[in-house]
Amino acid sequence: MQEAGLVVRNVVAFLDREQGASTTLANRGFNFSAAIKVSNFLNVLLKHNKVSPEVVADVQQFLSSTISLPAGAPSLSSTEHISNIKATTSVTRMSYAERANKTNRPLSKRILQLMELKKSNLCVACDVRTSAELLKLADLIGPEIVMLKTHIDIIDARL
Repeated sequence: MQEAGLVVRNVVAFLDREQGASTTLANRGFNFSAAIKVSNFLNVLLKHNKVSPEVVADVQQFLSSTISLPAGAPSLSSTEHISNIKATTSVTRMSYAERANKTNRPLSKRILQLMELKKSNLCVACDVRTSAELLKLADLIGPEIVMLKTHIDIIDARL
């Protein structure tokens, strides 16, 4: 995105999946913040019997299998790792292609296939006012991203 001329300083997420994003982004000079960490969210759900320990274990296994850190990065701190979730499970790493082959959900399969093809799991939220801006941005960053989220209701087709 920066190569396309966009200035990126902050990355904001609703849910920090605790898979290394804060470390990776900090190493690249970005500020990262999230409304809630997945471990806290799952602990609350578990405490209030909204999910079973088996579901927590499944989520923990999935997230643990996709932790990504840049070469030479320090290990994740205990506050960034999902090991504090009240469940234990063994970790099996799977590529996006392997995960795509295991799902029977067509949309999930297609997204995982795109992630494998592009070697990316990047989704960009794009809030622009004109269709020309949207198309220009899509052309510039399209090869690098898996998904482009828009607010189509704010685009003025006349511009």
